[in-house]
Amino acid sequence: MAISTIAIKGAGGKLRGASDVIRLDKARIELGWSKARLAREAGLNQTTVSLVTNGRLRPGQQQLRDLAVAVGHSGDPLDLLREVDKP
Repeated sequence: MAISTIAIKGAGGKLRGASDVIRLDKARIELGWSKARLAREAGLNQTTVSLVTNGRLRPGQQQLRDLAVAVGHSGDPLDLLREVDKP
């Protein structure tokens, strides 16, 4: 039985495979946080954080700033939506 990779559109509009994550999720993983913990730290709903990290929701400006502060990101908050390799 073959296993297929489900690809979704990432923040940049291109298809994202299972080997890519957005920078926000990489930061969360490096901190050792669950998505629930990230949501608490950012003051957001866990469903919102899950949808953002899975590339299914683009956060508003304030949500993105809150996420950036939570993970200690000091650069442009939009950078958190860029795709990177999994840690």
